[in-house]
Amino acid sequence: MIEFDFAELNLLNKLLSKIKYSELDIYELNQLAYNPIINSVMEKIRTEFMPEAEKVPRIGNRPLPKFNFEFESHIGNNLKKRLEYTDISSWKVIVEWDKTQTEKYARNILGPINYEQTELNKLTEYLMKIAAEKTCG
Repeated sequence: MIEFDFAELNLLNKLLSKIKYSELDIYELNQLAYNPIINSVMEKIRTEFMPEAEKVPRIGNRPLPKFNFEFESHIGNNLKKRLEYTDISSWKVIVEWDKTQTEKYARNILGPINYEQTELNKLTEYLMKIAAEKTCG
């Protein structure tokens, strides 16, 4: 197993969060952002690194930010914008899925971020709607 020091893990966490939840236009970055390996790394950071990071003193004693997904939020809007760059072949696959399969994909898109079931449902419905529109299905 590779060991990282605190600064390296902190930088990795910031980078992955930026890739996963920020507005980026490049198709390849979308492919990377939706990669389940990133979700796995982010989950390990959240469970193993973040509890230790909370113990480290910060300027102004501000706590680490907590990310929560809401469909109508900055993160939600960025995800929707990034979905615009999804290629048509992906939409053709998504449009054939049932709601359970689409929800599984939505969970993969969100990764380890906190969310309510109602917000996941909104994203799932959005994916189904956009898939139908993009494929005229």
